[in-house]
Amino acid sequence: MNSLVVYYSKFGHTQKVAAAVADALGSEGAVRVISADRLTASELKGADLVVMGSPTHKMNLPEAVQPVLEALPKRILRGASVAAFDTSY
Repeated sequence: MNSLVVYYSKFGHTQKVAAAVADALGSEGAVRVISADRLTASELKGADLVVMGSPTHKMNLPEAVQPVLEALPKRILRGASVAAFDTSY
């Protein structure tokens, strides 16, 4: 299984959770970890599982994350399994 863990982290906390998720997935196959600000459609190709993590800001995605996701082609994740996590205080 090819997994991709995508995260947005301003202070490093969500990045640490993303790394822990990647470590856990490592026993199931290849895992790549990438910051959301570097995410492109080509990064998603070939991923069987995509895990996205972000803090919540005002009960929503941070402003920096929304444009990244909106820029991706529609149906780019068709056929892939998807999971998400959030961090908050």
